[in-house]
Amino acid sequence: MKTTINHYILFLTALFLLFPFNSLNASEGRRVLISKVFVNKDSIPLEETKNLVLSSEDVLRVNYYLESGNADRTAFLFRVFIKQDTMESSTTTSVNSFTYNSLPEGKYRIRITAFNPRDSWIAEQAELSFMVDDYTASLLKEIETREKEASLSKEDRGGLHKLLANSIYGVNIFSIVTGFILSSLIFGTVFATKNKKSKKNKEQVMSNEDTLKNEKMQHNKLAAENSNLRAEISALRGQIDAMQSRGEELNNQNVELKETIDRLKKSQNEFEELQTQKDDLFAVIIHDIKNPAALIKSLVELLRSYDLTATEQQEIIDDIFETTSKIVNLSQEVTRILALECSSIHLKKEKCQINDIINDVQRRNTIASSNKQIEVLLDLQDDLPEIMLDPNKVDEVVDNLISNAIKFSHKGSQIRIKSYKDANSVSVEVSDNGLGMSEDDIRQAFQKGMRLSAAPTAGESTSGFGLWVVKKLIEAHDGKVWVKSVIGKGSTFFFSLPIESLS
Repeated sequence: MKTTINHYILFLTALFLLFPFNSLNASEGRRVLISKVFVNKDSIPLEETKNLVLSSEDVLRVNYYLESGNADRTAFLFRVFIKQDTMESSTTTSVNSFTYNSLPEGKYRIRITAFNPRDSWIAEQAELSFMVDDYTASLLKEIETREKEASLSKEDRGGLHKLLANSIYGVNIFSIVTGFILSSLIFGTVFATKNKKSKKNKEQVMSNEDTLKNEKMQHNKLAAENSNLRAEISALRGQIDAMQSRGEELNNQNVELKETIDRLKKSQNEFEELQTQKDDLFAVIIHDIKNPAALIKSLVELLRSYDLTATEQQEIIDDIFETTSKIVNLSQEVTRILALECSSIHLKKEKCQINDIINDVQRRNTIASSNKQIEVLLDLQDDLPEIMLDPNKVDEVVDNLISNAIKFSHKGSQIRIKSYKDANSVSVEVSDNGLGMSEDDIRQAFQKGMRLSAAPTAGESTSGFGLWVVKKLIEAHDGKVWVKSVIGKGSTFFFSLPIESLS
């Protein structure tokens, strides 16, 4: 009988064996071990926990600990995972035991691990598998109880076998009786357990349905509220985007308006500056014309009032002619300046040798240089190439530079005129050892209407537009103009005309 019961128990428990699996991310040298397992305060040997079957009314407690080969132990926590057929949960704790009760029926697997969040290690996990089944647990308990009640001592069992030894059917009758008793007990237990289980399952199903219904209603309510909130948030985001877009548009309009105001202000300043320069120009021209006109008037009165020799008359006529020429030159300068200011420069280019222009201009200024006893030295390169240029405009540039050198040089000084070829251009230098220029004069030398701090050495007239005209004419030829000067030691004016673009 005992052998039959043992086989039956082994058959039932074999159905619920679960295979353990290795823990992931385990730290070498650390593992969690189960020390004790209690069912209703009764200790269960660890070797029997592989076939553990509980009822829903049983209380399960498991003790465990961390085994570590590292002598320097750090703080750690336990994490307990419990998994059932339809659910899974985990708990993080610092205690080394947990207790479960009133578990629903099903197959369970428990995994216990330890970890250190700071050092990022995870210990090898411990596992425990069991089943909660009221029917099977009741059956096993009943069998265990009946087996204890039906157990006999060795002497009683030996007497029973001796009493039935002479009967042919003794053994069979004993087995049949024993089987009948066990079958009655088992079937009675099965029916009672099944009725109890059915009633309990029915109550649990009804309770679960009510819970699910309430949860579903709550979920639908939350989903509706969430949907409304999402719609409100979307509407607010749309309004914010529209406001941001409008803000950016207004900002761009403000930037454009500010730029327009700045341009208008700049144009107004330029206009006011031009008006001032024109006023200054006409004031200078009127002043310069007034003196020659008065001189002409005096000379004419002299001719009318006195008896003069032919020589004296000729001298007066020459003075009148010279003074008239100055007035004509001033008028032409005003016309030229206004033309340069109001329209673009039109060049009439032709192939020319720049040394020829320099020689012509130097010859015209011989009288002015001789009057101040200034020596003009020419240092012209012989093999300069012919280049395309407007000879009248370049003549005016050279004449301005040479006449300025004569005006701002002392009596008895020297002027040097030099021409040479660079890599891609022909350059001209006009140097004097006169008054020189300050740094402010150098920075403003080529601005329109700018009068330099130094005055002509013999009281010659100057309009302040000569160097500005030079710059305009040279740049119209795609050339460059610049100056080097030291106060008290003189100045050197340079200009260069490119060969390639003019050839």
